[in-house]
Amino acid sequence: MSIERKDLLRFRGGVWPNHIQELFLRAAVCDRPDALVAWDQISKGIDIKKVDLASRQLLPLIYKNLKLNEKDPLAGSIKELYKIAVTKNRILLIEAAKILNALKAVSIDAMLLKGAALNLLYYEDHGVRMMEDVDILVKRPMASKAIDLLESLGFRALRQTIDSERVHYINLSNAHHFKNQQGLLVDLHWNIFAEASYEGADDDFWQTAVAIESNGINAAALCPTDQLLHLLAHGIKWNPTPPIRWVADAVTVIKRSAGPIDWARLRLKAEEMKLALPIKDAILYLRDRFGIMIPSDIVMHLGNKKASMLERLNYGIRTNRFGMATWMSVSLSRYLCYAWPRDERGFMAKVKDLFKYIQYECGLEHPRDLPFSAISALTGRLRAALGRQNPEK
Repeated sequence: MSIERKDLLRFRGGVWPNHIQELFLRAAVCDRPDALVAWDQISKGIDIKKVDLASRQLLPLIYKNLKLNEKDPLAGSIKELYKIAVTKNRILLIEAAKILNALKAVSIDAMLLKGAALNLLYYEDHGVRMMEDVDILVKRPMASKAIDLLESLGFRALRQTIDSERVHYINLSNAHHFKNQQGLLVDLHWNIFAEASYEGADDDFWQTAVAIESNGINAAALCPTDQLLHLLAHGIKWNPTPPIRWVADAVTVIKRSAGPIDWARLRLKAEEMKLALPIKDAILYLRDRFGIMIPSDIVMHLGNKKASMLERLNYGIRTNRFGMATWMSVSLSRYLCYAWPRDERGFMAKVKDLFKYIQYECGLEHPRDLPFSAISALTGRLRAALGRQNPEK
């Protein structure tokens, strides 16, 4: 099969990697024979500067997986991307170590999430898995103290200020983005999952955490099973460019974990957190498209798990193009599905927090900005969708 160069740019958005992106993934994570077949299909006539961002991020991993030599016409360009990733990732890890040491100095336990943890525990090569930021988890009671520490280190909250309503913001949210003057981005989490943002939700994850002691970093990380759960839950959602990296990360964690994945635990945690629908679809995708062995009873249990109407609604919105038209629709469905049932207060108090939650998730200064934000975002998404229907123009 040959691939036209223009096809590399013709993405209409979606939840799952499209055919071309799957070829990139196969070249990145499959065993060498299958990886070479995939690379042969996509490398002829390719202009790596015009590849979509998600696929481009896989090129350093492809470079290492295939051990590309100078005979490959793209080896030189991809090697440069690899070197850039090495430099950027090392800088991010150095800065992460400084923040972690500062947290430790004031007795705040910390856990590395996502890219930093994956780089240190599974990829073991600072150039193959690109990072854009550093994700750090602290225990929920320490969230405000951790925010103070970041601010003392020169970081400022993005999207909107949270100081005026910090306690309320922490109670309703699970994380916030910070940036310093040098452009370093840090995501501070006080709960791992947006769907489980409440006191005690992460206790079990902390108890089963593993240690990272590398590159001057001394912190915790999710155990392999929980790492996989986090990747799958975070990856399954609609995106203008179908997501890719979660697949490479998940396959890498499964293949390079020191011990076998505890599939029973993954199933139980997914059901406990009302994430059975996305987790089931994600593991079926890994099984059917990448040959990952999933115990049949796990698939059966997740498939037989009866999801509530709100769970189905939330999953439908997060995986649908026009459901994802604004952050507002996602925030609304997520709050109604996960936070509303846990709130034992009166109806009006719950409604007030619902609007506050959407305000925070959309990065707005005031609830009165919600209608304008919804209309503006929906209009922008509709224009983008119409534009993608005419990619040649």
